Amino acid sequence: MPIEYTVIRSFRKSVSMKVKDGRLYVYASPFTTDGQIRQLIASHQRWINRQLNNKRINLNYDLDKDENIWILGKPRRLTVITGRRKKITLTDDQLIIEAASRQSAQTNLKEYLSSIVERIAIEIRDSLGMDFEVRCRYYKSRWGCNFHTKNLIVLNYLLACTPEGCIRQVVCHEICHFRVHNHQKAFYAELQRLCPDYRVWLKQLKQYTIS
Repeated sequence: MPIEYTVIRSFRKSVSMKVKDGRLYVYASPFTTDGQIRQLIASHQRWINRQLNNKRINLNYDLDKDENIWILGKPRRLTVITGRRKKITLTDDQLIIEAASRQSAQTNLKEYLSSIVERIAIEIRDSLGMDFEVRCRYYKSRWGCNFHTKNLIVLNYLLACTPEGCIRQVVCHEICHFRVHNHQKAFYAELQRLCPDYRVWLKQLKQYTIS
């Protein structure tokens, strides 16, 4: 069965492909022929099929390529406007990023996603009467990490793309590591106490990928 794909043309030096939300996108210059594109797809058919069969939502965003972004578990149409002062507006169906440049827009998006995750983590921390530092960064293969010797939790800012319950589950997971360092029975008992429905949110979190 032929693979359906969408070609997005712009002045670029190379041809690239990306599978997003179950569809193949090919990014090529106006000078790349349809035959060259078909040949490229044929030579990478195994990789493409593997990506198309992966039903998880990929949260690695590219402001130059992607038309949508997930925020708190809901897809929003992504609009980037350059040449303006820093501003991000979230509506029910859209995320509008205003920035001086595309590079600034990418930085602003990371800061915005981090602020969502940090707000939820700090809310949980304060409700428990605990005192630890919260930071956000990008991890390729994990949602968070506990550095108990530094009294620090580092969370993947892409968590902001998932439902709030997923974020809370990860925060509680990392908090439990302050008391139980390994994933022993006592660890899951503590996690159950802090987040009684953690299994539900953990299952939802598996619908997303950051790799």
